Amino acid sequence: MIGISIVLIGIVFLFKTSLEDYIYTTCPLLHNTDATECPATRTLNQQAYLAYFLVSVIAIIGLILAIIKPEKIIVIKKVKDKKVEIDTKEFSKEEKNIIILLSKEKTMFQADLIEKTQMSKAKITRILDKLENKNIIERKRRGLTNIVVFKQ
Repeated sequence: MIGISIVLIGIVFLFKTSLEDYIYTTCPLLHNTDATECPATRTLNQQAYLAYFLVSVIAIIGLILAIIKPEKIIVIKKVKDKKVEIDTKEFSKEEKNIIILLSKEKTMFQADLIEKTQMSKAKITRILDKLENKNIIERKRRGLTNIVVFKQ
């Protein structure tokens, strides 16, 4: 809300200055008489002060909300998973190698996995897709790469 208030103050200020320029160039009383101020200027100033007041109220409300913000209570429950043996008979040699690597490391960047196994990026991606579908691993996107997490 504070950021919105700052933007609104800027908008009100720009609007007020452009209207003052417009009033100065178009007010007939300034050009035809000895008047030093156009009557529209007083109205413009009153409206600008009202707008500044409303924006400051919004800013104060934003500050109050930021200060009185309730603390969030985060409860983390860790559920112990039973270790499940993986039947490696159904996997290919490459898949077994990746499972063994990940079971030792637990987490690993996909790029490091490509480097350690000397397999192509496409082949690693296909193997990881298969392992992820069987709920053996999980991939988490981090920037331009993935982190591969062994779930067992």
